[in-house]
Amino acid sequence: MLSQMNYRKETQPHGDELFPLSIHVFETDLQSTVRVYCHWHEEVELFYAVKGEAVFHMDTETFLLREGETAFVNANRLHEVEGIDGQEFTFLAVVFQPRFLSGTSLDRIQQQYIEPVLSSEIRFPSKTERGTRLAEKTAQAMQEIRNLQERKEPGWELLLKAELLKIWQGYYSAAEKNGGKTDASTNYRVSRMKEILTYMNAHFCEDLEIAELASQFHMSDEQNHFVLEMRGITKSFPGVLALDKVNLKVREGSVHVLVGENGAGKSTLMKVLSGEHAIDSGEIWFKGEKLDNQDTKAALEMGISMIHQELSPVLDMTIAENIYLGREPVVEGNPLLTPFKTFVDFRRMYDETQQLLDKLGLKYDPRQQMRELSIAAMQLIEITKAISRQASLIIMDEPTSAISDTEVEMLFKQIADLKQHGVAIIYITHKMDEIFQIADDITIIRDGQYVDSNVASAYDENKLISLMVGRTISNIFPKEHAEIGETVLELKNVTRNGAFRNVSFSVRKGEILGLSGLVGAGRTEVARAIFGLDPIDDGEICLEGQPIKLKTSSDAIRHGIAMVSEDRKAEGLVLCRSVKENISLANLKKFAPNLLLDSGKEQSEGMRMREMLRIKTPSLMTAAGNLSGGNQQKIVIAKWLLGDLKVLILDEPTRGIDVGSKSEIHKLMTQFAQQGLAIIMISSELPEILGMSDRVIVMHEGGVRGEIERKDASQENIMALATGGKQ
Repeated sequence: MLSQMNYRKETQPHGDELFPLSIHVFETDLQSTVRVYCHWHEEVELFYAVKGEAVFHMDTETFLLREGETAFVNANRLHEVEGIDGQEFTFLAVVFQPRFLSGTSLDRIQQQYIEPVLSSEIRFPSKTERGTRLAEKTAQAMQEIRNLQERKEPGWELLLKAELLKIWQGYYSAAEKNGGKTDASTNYRVSRMKEILTYMNAHFCEDLEIAELASQFHMSDEQNHFVLEMRGITKSFPGVLALDKVNLKVREGSVHVLVGENGAGKSTLMKVLSGEHAIDSGEIWFKGEKLDNQDTKAALEMGISMIHQELSPVLDMTIAENIYLGREPVVEGNPLLTPFKTFVDFRRMYDETQQLLDKLGLKYDPRQQMRELSIAAMQLIEITKAISRQASLIIMDEPTSAISDTEVEMLFKQIADLKQHGVAIIYITHKMDEIFQIADDITIIRDGQYVDSNVASAYDENKLISLMVGRTISNIFPKEHAEIGETVLELKNVTRNGAFRNVSFSVRKGEILGLSGLVGAGRTEVARAIFGLDPIDDGEICLEGQPIKLKTSSDAIRHGIAMVSEDRKAEGLVLCRSVKENISLANLKKFAPNLLLDSGKEQSEGMRMREMLRIKTPSLMTAAGNLSGGNQQKIVIAKWLLGDLKVLILDEPTRGIDVGSKSEIHKLMTQFAQQGLAIIMISSELPEILGMSDRVIVMHEGGVRGEIERKDASQENIMALATGGKQ
């Protein structure tokens, strides 16, 4: 049973209309404890610890506020202060309307320095750290504010306002200009907390039962309302036990991150849920209803939508036609004029698609064909398609694997909006920064078996990696020294009309050259030209000082140039053929010098690559299409590693690959660099670029924007160049 609690939104104004500010002093001694219960208000508040220390709670943060430190509480943030038993504590609270700093009308102060803070486009530090210049300046100003309020000498209001402006300027200088990104994953939880607290305060005279609150806010008695429960899910394929009694529970309005190595069974589990695979045993409960005879149509009708890691758009259809495929809006036809009863309402379909794209901030034409889009753009359209279905549960399998940071931020904002509307998200990713940024809950599976599940705050990166891989990964970027020799490949003012222009750079023997830039900058297009997939219109490509003509990929291979494409299914594998055949495919002359295939050699080399790259496959005879995306990528890399190479181009080499496999591939890159191979690595992951590159070439809008040596490279100067700025 819940008793009366002073947890509420504070509606009583602080100060008055002409002077919207109030100052409070809280003191305690050794025999008593001060507590300011959890509440929120539209004013901004500054808490200054004059003496002692206390525990401060703000939204989902908890920290110790020590003597001399100040906590900044933005408008409408939940906050609570707890004194510590047996400790004396004094603190000063200044509560004021933000307009107090600028006045009642909009001015530059309000527009540039105040409104962005209130909207979280600019995030002030939660507290000043003792010993910093900000803490010292803020402490001096807060003490002066207390003195001014006590003395109230003529003009004291002017001086008080001046001190507050000093504090605001100090916080502004130390602020994160992050577009509110860090709040995206907590907004829903905080809003739910406010709803519950408001209800409790309104009914404080009543005997409130936990069960009543749970029912009111669609939670269980354990404060968990599971929209999905998968119990003891088992699934086998010929020769493979893919899932072995796996459990998964997903809360309504939450992001549940599903993690594990490639081949762990994550995608298989989701394909079971979405109706693509039938289960051998186990139960699926969705919104309180048991799902029997699950198929994809039934799943969609129930409100389960999945965004696959491997895209399968209809390339010759428009964006709008792909989004509404199978559920096109129709207009009734005239049965007197035509035997057909319905027609597709294209105008409505294009208008509704445009509205969806605008909502997500995507600058695409609904009438544009899918084949004209990049992989990143196709992925964004798939996300748009899932959102358009108004599902109760959306499965996102590596949704950010091929999109830019800006597009990731757009996606996360959309996810936050979906959560606020009660939509649950199952999110599969290998990116650690994403996991801890967006996850409410995490489930780990390994080798088709359930390992652990808990709230995201129960894990740190090391613990999570250890549970995923069953071992400790000490160094994901094992960059070691390699002797860098003479220039192997050089581009001189190479141009492909409409794709890139006047691109010049070189890569040397034993060097890993990072090619960075935003999606659409022209990185992949340059790589395709080097590998002979696309012709160049101007400029020169030289190998070991000699100009070469690359009309086809065969020309490139003959010259010792290989490329691992970012689109492994379309350009890297023959999915219906075996693992062994795919590994040997690019080097058939090595295995059949006399036109007769040496199957023994092919088998032994296949086994060696399998062990080296830790390819998870029941057999070398397994079709490549039956393996996970990460293991498919390893096969693509393996087939080139068998060749007689001079230059290896890696376009997103670790896209969709787990942390354990990433480390192994990076080690291989280092080994081959040490053996004298020249490597060009394209990556959208800046940590990978920084961790593995000897030099970085940064592209922007089809041209080379700059070149950075390893010792000078940082995320900041790479992004500055990638966005068109200066280093």
